[in-house]
Amino acid sequence: MVSVLGHSPAATCLNLGFFTCKVGTALRGALSQGDLSEEKVEAGRQPHEICDEDSFGTVIWKETPAGEAAAVRCPRNATGLILRRCELDEEGVAYWEPPTYTRCVSIDYRNIQMMTREHLAKAQRGLPGEGVSEVIQTLVEISQDGASYSGDLLSAIDVLRNMTEIFRRAYYSPTPGDVQNFVQIISNLLAEENRDKWEEAQLMGPNARELFRLVEDFVDVIGFRMKDLRDAYQVTDNLEADDSSVFVVGTVLYRNLGSFLALQRNTTVLNSKVISVTVKPPPRSLLTPLEIEFAHMYNGTTNQTCILWDETDV
Repeated sequence: MVSVLGHSPAATCLNLGFFTCKVGTALRGALSQGDLSEEKVEAGRQPHEICDEDSFGTVIWKETPAGEAAAVRCPRNATGLILRRCELDEEGVAYWEPPTYTRCVSIDYRNIQMMTREHLAKAQRGLPGEGVSEVIQTLVEISQDGASYSGDLLSAIDVLRNMTEIFRRAYYSPTPGDVQNFVQIISNLLAEENRDKWEEAQLMGPNARELFRLVEDFVDVIGFRMKDLRDAYQVTDNLEADDSSVFVVGTVLYRNLGSFLALQRNTTVLNSKVISVTVKPPPRSLLTPLEIEFAHMYNGTTNQTCILWDETDV
């Protein structure tokens, strides 16, 4: 159905209703829709190594060789492409994988993403800007309705990452409302109705570590931008001076993160809430360790293990 337009081991080919090969960052070659119907797959492809034309929902997926991805445009309320790969099973027979929506971004999310990038560009040039609080407030309202596509989650994460960078710059300090909205957005994104979107997004996007780092980076910004602190002094011979008299401690409790994590083994479950603690600057080790008791969320589990992830050791 599609002829090879030129061979390159670094080429990535997409079936867009016309055939496109991507080499590095450049797009090469395109066949018109009329040409496509007349062309045949070459390069020694066997019929069993090609996924037949298939209808999935309202989308018709064109015949595609194994190892390549077909693509169609996202629905009208979104930008980007829906991708669907053709792969070979253990017996060497081609089959379609489910379509993925990681590159579909709803118009509302896309608009917020573009506005945030514009604000970041101004901040990087040292220019004062207005409207940052309004942008983050809008994302709160949009995310409350859930994500339509996994690409919406990736777009929102990009917005929060850029917001964190904006608040590091001169002229931009997060207000208490901005802090509350940032936390609310994370909570909205982790809502139960977004679970299937997270499962798909983790195939190419943020995993648990990146989500933790995003929140921890924002806590770091809050500490850096703290204002109106009242200094407190206590003088006594019984206190040993520390390297730093002021610490910023951020504690985040994730109530349902376990159901969103892509664990390596299907038989492994995260059986408690997750707590993340950030201390800046890092203090000396405590003589008496802090003990936290976690209640189990599910009964009947075996081989329980308590896991501690110390970012300072990574």
